[in-house]
Amino acid sequence: VTYQGLLGTGIKHETTVSIARTDDLVRATYQLSMQVTEDTDFSRLVLFQVGADTYNTTREKKFAVGSNLNLSQEWSATWGDNVYRSSPIQRLGSNPWVSFHEGEKIGQEDKGPGANRGFVIRKWKAQLGGKKAQPWVRERGIGRNNRESSIIDLLPPPEVTSLKSGDYLEATIEHLVI
Repeated sequence: VTYQGLLGTGIKHETTVSIARTDDLVRATYQLSMQVTEDTDFSRLVLFQVGADTYNTTREKKFAVGSNLNLSQEWSATWGDNVYRSSPIQRLGSNPWVSFHEGEKIGQEDKGPGANRGFVIRKWKAQLGGKKAQPWVRERGIGRNNRESSIIDLLPPPEVTSLKSGDYLEATIEHLVI
């Protein structure tokens, strides 16, 4: 399936999504494309997100980042308050990844285990703020209706607060739900 549209008047976007699954693994592949046609300021720009600011049915106790088979960093999640909980973390190397693990469902009515999730950046080519850019990630604590959790946002570099005409993003992200 392909989704396309405009963000405001100056950003064209297109995402092609495909999915494959077995009994214990869902693998979604997102091919992201963004073309900036006019300068655009922003206060927060999320390029990819697992969970959402207003919707998340599981919460994980831990996060980790790495590339290929290497673990770079692991930390305990800090849920709630709708604020960023971690410092921005630049994702470098081949096949950088993020793991959401020790997951549980949110809410007393939810029975059974929660999913563990994550994503791998399979392809990344970007110019953001007029310069070549690498991907960055950051934990965001969220909460709604007494269902606090955390998510991970894939972001532009922290110093980028506006997009310039000619900026772009071409990325392939593999999202895993285990």
